[in-house]
Amino acid sequence: MIEKDMYLKKKNGIKLYTNILEHDKASPNIIFIQTPVASVTDLKESYYPLSHYGFNVFALDLSGCGKSEGTLEDFSLENMIEDINTCIDHIIQNYNDRIHFYAGNGMGGMLAQYYLSQSTCIKSFAQYGSAIFGDVSLAKSPFIIKLFYPLLIITARLFPRLKVNFNLIANFKGYKGKNAEKENTWYKDMLSKHPESIHMSIAFIAGFMQMFLDEKSLLKNKPQCPVLVFAPKYDRYMSFSYYQKYYEWLDGTKAFYTIDDSHLSFLWHSEELCKAACEWFSQMDT
Repeated sequence: MIEKDMYLKKKNGIKLYTNILEHDKASPNIIFIQTPVASVTDLKESYYPLSHYGFNVFALDLSGCGKSEGTLEDFSLENMIEDINTCIDHIIQNYNDRIHFYAGNGMGGMLAQYYLSQSTCIKSFAQYGSAIFGDVSLAKSPFIIKLFYPLLIITARLFPRLKVNFNLIANFKGYKGKNAEKENTWYKDMLSKHPESIHMSIAFIAGFMQMFLDEKSLLKNKPQCPVLVFAPKYDRYMSFSYYQKYYEWLDGTKAFYTIDDSHLSFLWHSEELCKAACEWFSQMDT
């Protein structure tokens, strides 16, 4: 396996950092994205095991995140789609069109799901983190989010550089479930290394919430490929029943993988999950 660091140039000139784990030019390929609060290389342990199973891996920093150019103040779902399309174009031109998608944590899974609701070029999807249109129960105060959503959109348009304390929406603190001490310690350390994570661009928050609440959201569409859903039983952000509801909504070829642990399973069980994902991809790689 050869590891490469590469910058892929978008049509608008912005360069996207990609950590490539290359097995062979003829091997099938996996795209990886994560929650856009740090570089993929900061959580490399969550995707590196994918390289053990004969796949080329392309871990992508979205625009404005990690080592990629741009700013999260310019985030939009359309830009996110263009980011992933840029990576796909590179893979098809330099490798082949056998492409699978692994979203290795909560928000990354939701963004990847949104992308796959409009794409037909991905052969299969392994998803950690799920999204249901209209259901924002993953937020700390879903009623307030829905009530103030129109104001959020207007404010983001008028003041795109404004920063918001993301902990008002996400549950970074106070988790008391399984492995709580271990998980809360990890979040405390992560926030000390990446304090910008807690002060998130309002443009990004608005764009993210548009997935769930905008009437034109593509999240209403089902992913256009076979889906493997990873479901932690004790996720700090969403209930196990949320994952089950999402899985039942899916059509076509699908599978459900239960993890007897908390949200950070994508790190603590990365070897297990990457193996399960690659087995799924191998079955679907026809």
